[in-house]
Amino acid sequence: MDEIQAKLELLEHQLNPRAWLAELQGKAPLLGPALGLMTGIALQHTLALPQITWIVLLVVVLGSWFILHRLDRLTLENMALLAVLSMGSLGGNLILHHTHRDPRHIAHLVQSEPRMLTLQGRVLTTPRRQVTDTGQETPRHRTQWTLSCHSLQSIDGWQPCNGRITVTLYDQFPELRRGDRIQLNGWLRALRVPTNPGQFDRAAYLQRQGIVAQVTIKSNLACDILSHAPTGSLVDLHQRLIDRAELLHDLGRPEPDDLGLSRALLLGRRDSLPSPLQIAFRKTGLLHLISLSGMHIGILATLAWSVGWMLRLLKPGKAWITAVSVLVFVLIVPPRSATLRTAIICWVFCLGQMLKRPSNSLNQLSLAATILLCIRPTQLFDVGWQLSFSCVLSILLFFPRFNSLGQRFLNHWLPPVTAWPLRGLYRLLRLIIALLCTGLSAWLGGAGILLFNFYTLTPLSPIWTLLALPWVYLLFSLGLIKMIAGLFSTTLCHGLAVPLMGLEQQLAHGVQSLAHHVSGHWVVGRISGVWVILYYVTLLLMLVPRHTYRRLKNIAIGVIWLTLLTLLTWSAYRNDHPIAPRITLLDVGHGQAVVVQQPNGATQLFDAGSLYNPAVGEHTINPFLNYCGIDHLDAVIVSHPDRDHLNGLSDVLCQTPATVIYTPAPFVERLSPYLQDCPSNKLPPIHTLPQHWSLGDDLYCTTLWPGQANLPSQDATDNNLSSVVRVSYAHHSLLLCSDIEQPAQKQLLYQSPHLDGEILLAPHHGSSGTLWPDFLEQIPHDTLIVSGSNPHALSDRTGVIRTCEVGAIEFQWVQTGASDLCFGTKTRTR
Repeated sequence: MDEIQAKLELLEHQLNPRAWLAELQGKAPLLGPALGLMTGIALQHTLALPQITWIVLLVVVLGSWFILHRLDRLTLENMALLAVLSMGSLGGNLILHHTHRDPRHIAHLVQSEPRMLTLQGRVLTTPRRQVTDTGQETPRHRTQWTLSCHSLQSIDGWQPCNGRITVTLYDQFPELRRGDRIQLNGWLRALRVPTNPGQFDRAAYLQRQGIVAQVTIKSNLACDILSHAPTGSLVDLHQRLIDRAELLHDLGRPEPDDLGLSRALLLGRRDSLPSPLQIAFRKTGLLHLISLSGMHIGILATLAWSVGWMLRLLKPGKAWITAVSVLVFVLIVPPRSATLRTAIICWVFCLGQMLKRPSNSLNQLSLAATILLCIRPTQLFDVGWQLSFSCVLSILLFFPRFNSLGQRFLNHWLPPVTAWPLRGLYRLLRLIIALLCTGLSAWLGGAGILLFNFYTLTPLSPIWTLLALPWVYLLFSLGLIKMIAGLFSTTLCHGLAVPLMGLEQQLAHGVQSLAHHVSGHWVVGRISGVWVILYYVTLLLMLVPRHTYRRLKNIAIGVIWLTLLTLLTWSAYRNDHPIAPRITLLDVGHGQAVVVQQPNGATQLFDAGSLYNPAVGEHTINPFLNYCGIDHLDAVIVSHPDRDHLNGLSDVLCQTPATVIYTPAPFVERLSPYLQDCPSNKLPPIHTLPQHWSLGDDLYCTTLWPGQANLPSQDATDNNLSSVVRVSYAHHSLLLCSDIEQPAQKQLLYQSPHLDGEILLAPHHGSSGTLWPDFLEQIPHDTLIVSGSNPHALSDRTGVIRTCEVGAIEFQWVQTGASDLCFGTKTRTR
């Protein structure tokens, strides 16, 4: 009878949502306040409410608490509700404080045009140095850091100011270090907003970190170090610790170290990783393996706890070793959300072990979120922060269910064995199922955020993570042992470097093979945020207690999942199949990249380069292709082998395979050296640019130059032999003139005297020094476009549209003769 009554009480408990909420509140009392804090931050960020709103809310909360206390009705549920409301008020006030700018803030000096300023301040971040090969004798150096402004020189002398800016110095400055107090003369500019669809909004990201502007400096002569960080200060000691860790890591490794996987895993520095390797990790969904996350600190904590176990310490001693190890690691690596979140959880766990108090994982996660948001509330809108917490929360919520199903499935097909030879295999299978369930749970939590921000899905990433996890564990563990060994024995450190590099090569080769053959990379393209919300609502619906409206819940979940899958498939199809030919001229600075999409899904790419941006393929062209749902290029046309026309092509081909590369006959044998960064298995065949070709849907391409070019030897340069292609559809045409100069322009007009183009892409990026004065006049056109970084190009002509001013230019052609020309936030209809 007692057993039946207990089952009835359990059933009533499961059917009563208030009992379920009360149980959740008892296990994780900090979850409600954390959600209240996030809600307050989101509301203030979205609605920009006056501060009096949050003050009134706080007064109402305090008044309610006082009244309920006097009436003796201050129950746990009421206290939880009041805590949620008070944290919401705190969140709104935190955003107001973070966005407040006093009259001396540097943000008030930012204007639409750059202005010269003389500033003094302190270097906040370790200067990041880059060297770009521009194809000339002297490479281009660039040094970047964040500066905390202290004073500003004006006509009345030095005036105090505050605020953070990012500084870019186009020169070398090796003696600059974090903590130095400097004076600089540079151009103050507004943060550059994204100018291409799908491009990462770096300006918004920096503003959320409190950085409001940027300063550019041409020479290190305009930057003076007033004083270095005091020896023995916290900043100096911290920097010395970072330098020491990097020295220990590099000890025994050859120079230069081209792979850099262990540097990414151990130190969080991905700058040295080759771009094709990063793209391979991204396509397989394994980017979290080379981005410091909770997994890495989890491995470190496990190793530290094992050391305490080998020393036969009690739990408090193990906890001390683990907490200190994690602290040292956090001081060495960049302070990212995932790292700090896991470190806080680890420290809380260790504190519980020292005090012999139990802890709840959901409560620890809520505490970590609250601490980080109180430090910087705008983290809530960072993709990294959202992914970090959504994945861990999904593991906590879904892993028990998935693992229970998996273990029951294993027990059904392979009952537990008692024979000792098979017992280890059975435990290994249980561990594999648990790891797969963990990866699946994390993927479900982050899939919606990844799809909305990066337009792709990698549903096979839990499987690839399981396969790569042993190599990551060995690589991370061996790297830590090598760095610790370097403190005592240089010889041992050199000996450990050999197997460490071998593990790196095997991991890199395996990931690149997966990316090429079976990555499971689904490019969906841009989607509506409503679908993402519906996705997460469905996940929450799956968490409803099992016995509550079970049949209705299962039907609703099935219908929603089917609807979401249908919408995603349709969205991917429509993104890649426009209703009319769509042509986009991307803003790549001094360079050229033109994407032509056709209604049948065929896509062509004309050039892919930028002179001063070596990562144009990874940071500009690839995000645009993902944004449009393009997962294959039918043809790539390279006008000529100049860096500003093809230095991003390797990164593009690593992510998006192409059928063929076309280039003028003189350059067929010369393209391969420029594409050496692209793996050989991803390099399509290179053929001579045909005279005529079409990929269907009545869109035709015609090569007008070089063809039978007959130029004197002194004029037969790469620029003059670059291709001129006419793209036509119905009554519309686009003329791509590449970099032809005066000799080629004259010959082209001589061979094609009736040449025209509704839209004309100016030759050689609008350079007046290489333009024949009569060239543009003799070619009838409605729109003249300049793809370059010079805002004064062809300034003597009216109606010129420059990508550096308006961003990417997109237009579509229809059969009726009308066309839409879109750029930036403006639209022209002709």
